[in-house]
Amino acid sequence: CVDVDGGFGVALDGRPVKTPKGKLLVLPGVALAQLVEAECAAVGEYVDYEAMPLTRLAFASVDRMGEVLDDTIAEVTRYAETDLLCYPAEYPAALQAREDAAWLPVLKWADEALGLSFIQNRTIVHKPQPSETLAKIQSLIVAGTPYEQAGIMLAIPLLGSVVLALALWRGHLSGEAAFHASRIGEDFQ
Repeated sequence: CVDVDGGFGVALDGRPVKTPKGKLLVLPGVALAQLVEAECAAVGEYVDYEAMPLTRLAFASVDRMGEVLDDTIAEVTRYAETDLLCYPAEYPAALQAREDAAWLPVLKWADEALGLSFIQNRTIVHKPQPSETLAKIQSLIVAGTPYEQAGIMLAIPLLGSVVLALALWRGHLSGEAAFHASRIGEDFQ
């Protein structure tokens, strides 16, 4: 990996890697640049982008996030309205206890650390989240780098939760802990 203006780049055969739209691939950290470089180095005769998830994410961050920011914010807001952590199980009590143990501390963290006050609802009937919470989430996303925005957009549908994705982004939860919290219902079944 090489130092470039604004971050770190990847060079293959002495030439800098460019995105599909021809932009210079600039990564925000040396560790990420090394991982992308390893993915690129592992390419055989044919490039298989399916085997290069970090490279795909990097390309999308550079080429697309600025173009789709409004769509990204709208999608995050839609997920926040139906966040997994806001709809715990109505029954059985054992499942409720597991969800509460995992989810309530994360909701408390979101409130205290980010000022995001979510409303839980133990029914399947939709209950809107506070408009102030949705506005703060939008501000957080706008303030993120294109890489952070792209990462959030990958994490949210995987976890079914904006809250868990934000906790992962901000280092409150590890990837493993966020994923486990998102699968409590499935694991219980």
